Amino acid sequence: MNDLVPAVADTTGNELLYFWAFGDLHYRARSEWHAMHSRRMAPMFKDLRSLWLVEGPPDFCVSPGDIVDTGAPENYKLAKRDLAAQLGNIPFYPGIGNHEFHPENREDSKHTTAEFSAIWGRPVRYTWTMGNVLCIMLDQPDPYESVQLRENTRVIFSEETLSFLETALAEHQEQLAIIFAHCPLRDTVLDRDPEHNLDDDSQDPFFICRKLTGGALNSSAPYERGTLHQRTYPLRLGFAQPCPD
Repeated sequence: MNDLVPAVADTTGNELLYFWAFGDLHYRARSEWHAMHSRRMAPMFKDLRSLWLVEGPPDFCVSPGDIVDTGAPENYKLAKRDLAAQLGNIPFYPGIGNHEFHPENREDSKHTTAEFSAIWGRPVRYTWTMGNVLCIMLDQPDPYESVQLRENTRVIFSEETLSFLETALAEHQEQLAIIFAHCPLRDTVLDRDPEHNLDDDSQDPFFICRKLTGGALNSSAPYERGTLHQRTYPLRLGFAQPCPD
């Protein structure tokens, strides 16, 4: 689990929002997978519960995609059941990633956005508000839309997704906006050591986000399709992923 536990604050330093984001959780109901996966998840949630006893519970938790390893219904059911047990009454906001589209096996067909929405009771792109903070969940494009038999690894946000983002930001220009997506918008996640290519980052060639140059955590970061002004805010959030064996 990442030890960065920095809450969104206003310009006077007053905390506006405290939340935790989960990285790729990859729930899968296959017995061998679930046995290994449970061992990795247990220490993460144990640490989180210990932190929340000290700090108080977060306003919400969010996971922007790859919550399941494939889009099979039994994986969704497992993820929903386990997250409900682990989080209790803490609100949870799911997003869709490329793995939600994956078939379970060679006999299975690829899965759809409709299945995601049916399970979680949410559209694939949506907004919610916490206090004076606007949260925006964007959808990962279907990796099989243009190549039916093999996953397309190039990530290009659709015009519908970009229009949704532009409209949401335009309608809430006075609010701080936090944008969640399975892959980052260009130039918002950079490599800690570009010379040695230490990290996957948002300048990698498989992130092709047309007409966008930023905005991952700031509603007024550079954004070619709008006319927003630069502002910065201190950010405190928690990020957690399952621990390796």
